Amino acid sequence: MDDSGSVVDAPSDASQPLGVAALDCCSTPHACDDGDALLAAYQSELPPGALALYALDAQLRASGQSRSAFYQAIAQAEALLSSSAPTRAHVDSGSMATTTNNADILWHYTAYPSGSKAPVLKVADDYEHRPVGEGYLRVPVDNDHGYQMVKCFLTPSLPATIVSPDALGRQLGCRGYTSVSWFDGSDCFVHLHHCHWTSQDLQIPLTLVRGLLYSQPLILPPTELDHTLKRCCG
Repeated sequence: MDDSGSVVDAPSDASQPLGVAALDCCSTPHACDDGDALLAAYQSELPPGALALYALDAQLRASGQSRSAFYQAIAQAEALLSSSAPTRAHVDSGSMATTTNNADILWHYTAYPSGSKAPVLKVADDYEHRPVGEGYLRVPVDNDHGYQMVKCFLTPSLPATIVSPDALGRQLGCRGYTSVSWFDGSDCFVHLHHCHWTSQDLQIPLTLVRGLLYSQPLILPPTELDHTLKRCCG
């Protein structure tokens, strides 16, 4: 998507136990001349949860699929498996915007006025996706409320619900984030670091599914009023 995010995935001491492979360029001639080999060597020692935060772009390159086609295939498979599965958001560090194609899961939704200049979301297939409105996802997190209101575009042409850690970090005034999991891929989470107050840090528990990270089931608006009522604060 539009690569305008200013939030950087800044590893902290909390991410150090995940492990990084050391490639010895002296004992392995020309190894460091091969960027793909160098990247693979580093990634080989990372746990699945850490890799999954950035995994989608690699999967798209390997399959030759567009982002839209990938999400469409997932949606079709999920519909065949269950019509009542809870809605989860794909947490993707390759995305610079949070978006969904499902208006029903948005709180405080506002449609853009006809004729207004809407933002444009650009994805890997170079197709311009134009949101038609915006609202908030209520994403389960580890805080006193048990959730975080995450600003989200409604984009019918992109068949997925995606949470961008970069966009959420900008929304909350964070200076960066780290991703953590055990080596077996369990207990994954993204930790956003607030610019000024550690008490305002945010931790999002995640689940590893088919090599990608997903939020816990989203909290849906219980009434039409919750869906459409204007939000009184940021």
